[in-house]
Formats: sequence, structure tokens, C-alpha cells
Amino acid sequence: LRFQEFRTFTWIPGFSPPAVMAKLRTLGESRFIYGPFGRGKTGLAVGYAYDCLQAMSDIVTIRFVAAPHLFAQLRDAYNHPAHEETPTEGQIIGQYTRCSLLILDDLGAEQVRNTGWLEDRLYEILGTRHAERRQTVITSNLDLDQLADRIGERITWRIQEMMLGATGVVSLGGCPNLRE
Repeated sequence: LRFQEFRTFTWIPGFSPPAVMAKLRTLGESRFIYGPFGRGKTGLAVGYAYDCLQAMSDIVTIRFVAAPHLFAQLRDAYNHPAHEETPTEGQIIGQYTRCSLLILDDLGAEQVRNTGWLEDRLYEILGTRHAERRQTVITSNLDLDQLADRIGERITWRIQEMMLGATGVVSLGGCPNLRE
């Protein structure tokens, strides 16, 4: 509910940096939105997804998930293997690989203990979306180099390819902190 009124070009009223807006002009492509906390990354991602949904008839399902929550969902699948109503790891991963548009919020904010497990699950989701050319919007406090150190270069290269190189990478570094 918090972001339901957000739209791409009104995410910060009275503030529309040309470099940011130019990167978002073309709807329907994947985006990597990064910058320090409080800059409006999540609101911008939701606004962009809304604008894509309004403009494109092939978007049937949109999934929004914060990366830490995604990994908690996957871990929960292991904690309740006997319950039939608890989705399996494969079902959870399938939800995020098959949706028309995925917003993966706060990638890099998850607590990393078993990086191999995390990288495998991320690769399953993002690697499949990359191969199937499914639209994905990712937000992070980290730039792509910092993210590579955290989640691995293999996944980060997939992200860069999904974003068409620098074309889909949106930096909010010069935007004001909306929490101050």
C-alpha cells in the first residue's frame, strides 16, 4: 500500500533529474536501480512497474519481493517439509522465474552466511529470467561492482546483460535523501 500511488515520472514530486528520467523513458526493459538508502529506489521501481503494466499488454503477473524476504521464504520451505500447504523450494523459485515482471528489492541487503546456497538460488531465478528475457527490476544500495563482491560475478554479469549493459542501470546517487 505504501507505494501504490508511485509512478515513474512523479516518484519525487518536483524532482526529475534528466539522467534518471532518460534511463526510464523506454518502458518494458529490465532495470537495475541503485544508490544510497532513502533515495526512493523502491518507489521508483514500483512506479516503473506500474507504468509498464499500463503500457504493455503482455505483463500478466508482477511479483515484488525484498531479497531478504525471498531467502527467508526459501529457508522456510526447508523448515516445514511435512506440511502440504507449505510451498516447496521449487515452487517458490518458480513463482519468481515465471512471472512477467519481477521486482527484486534490496538485493545485497540479505545476510550472507552460505554464499554458495544464496548464489545457487539467485542464479536459478535470475539466470532463468535472463535466458527467457523476462523483465526484471532490481534495486540495491550497492553498485554492480560492489554487488559482484557480495553475490558473485556470474550472477552480476547476468544482471548486466539483462540491463543491456549501462542502458538499464540507473544511479540515484545524486538524488536527495527523502528520509531527512
